[in-house]
Amino acid sequence: MTRVGVTGSYGHTLDGRVYDHYVNNGKDHPASILETLAQRLHDHAITDALEELIDGRKVVAIMGGHSLTLPLPRGNN
Repeated sequence: MTRVGVTGSYGHTLDGRVYDHYVNNGKDHPASILETLAQRLHDHAITDALEELIDGRKVVAIMGGHSLTLPLPRGNN
């Protein structure tokens, strides 16, 4: 469980462990073809799920990320 304000708690989350795996396996330039295929399969699955989610909706943008600090300054949300 991630605890807000507790240093190091992100690394114990699924997202944190997945990101660590990504970093430790070459990031955008993995040495293994299997790692490359796994990354592309993951990206495809995320894109497919996102397309299903927004199908028929008017979407301007989807923003965010792990380094995003909340709450956002007024006018940016």
